[in-house]
Amino acid sequence: MLSLQRGVLVARTLVFLLAALLTASGTGRAQSPPRRIVVRLSGDLIAPTIERPFDDVLPVDEVILGVRAIGDAHVTGQPELVFTDDPDSAAFFVQLAGTIQSQTVGRKGPVEIHSRSQTRFTATKRVVYRPGRGFVGQPAQIAAQTSSQTERIEPDRGGILGRVIERRAWRRVGQSREAVNQIVQAKAEAKIRAAFDRLLECRLARVNRLADQRYAVAAALGGEGTPRYECCTRHGCLIIAASTGESSNIGEQADELIARGQQGPPMQVWVHESVVGNRTAVFLRQVNLIRRLFGAATLAEALPAAALPDNPAHPSYDFATFGDWIVVHSGGWSSAVADVPAEAERLAGAGPGR
Repeated sequence: MLSLQRGVLVARTLVFLLAALLTASGTGRAQSPPRRIVVRLSGDLIAPTIERPFDDVLPVDEVILGVRAIGDAHVTGQPELVFTDDPDSAAFFVQLAGTIQSQTVGRKGPVEIHSRSQTRFTATKRVVYRPGRGFVGQPAQIAAQTSSQTERIEPDRGGILGRVIERRAWRRVGQSREAVNQIVQAKAEAKIRAAFDRLLECRLARVNRLADQRYAVAAALGGEGTPRYECCTRHGCLIIAASTGESSNIGEQADELIARGQQGPPMQVWVHESVVGNRTAVFLRQVNLIRRLFGAATLAEALPAAALPDNPAHPSYDFATFGDWIVVHSGGWSSAVADVPAEAERLAGAGPGR
């Protein structure tokens, strides 16, 4: 609880400090240097939200070859997150494998037809990050196979006439079996597509809330016009970079960010020192160095308990320094984030701030 409260204080302090510094640094300059901020999201952040099993019951009221069928369809599925490297997009695939089992009762003329069908399917959606919209799902690609069977036919008359009607109905059902399967499969695919859209829309809304770093981007690039976005996917990580000026070669930077951040938490915001200025960057490096020298694993551990707010309802945040980058992150880092002797030597040789 104590660490969580301290994390809240760190998060708020960093956000307000960043905004204030940027406002001040933008005053009195004829032309600001390019600024860069990069959000790095690991698949470990997204997987728990996306990969929960899906189980739903949908009503069925359809007309198939002139027979109105009423019943329900039980849809079950298991989503799986799939990452492939993409040099131009922050994107991933969601594969949904499952079944639809339907039971219906239909009436045509003097007979009541009780049927059961099963559709096995695999649905795949590509999800891509769009600036200003967040992660958006594209149309699903569906592969399905359906089998159906008639369990019983009940004529509304008894005796010999009823048996004749029943035999004729069974014969017609057998003759139309292939056409019925095709129609049932097409309708099942429509149900799968609608259910997959609803499922992913709901779960992506949560992912977008978890990954929403607009406050950081607005603070870092505010007043500089429309930011330039560059995105890519590398080694199961989504890289979303916003910058002013020309292209910042995010493809090359992504390897550095992934290598340096691989032992860190799943959500990281990398702020280049060009955003905060050299003096602030040196100060943050000094803070990071001091806490390492005194053995504090996180900045929160170095804060006095009396300064902590009484509001534990937010995740813990911290920061680390890597070369020219200040990294704001949630959770802890699994290993030391900087080599202390090397960092001390770097600070000793730091020139005057700009």
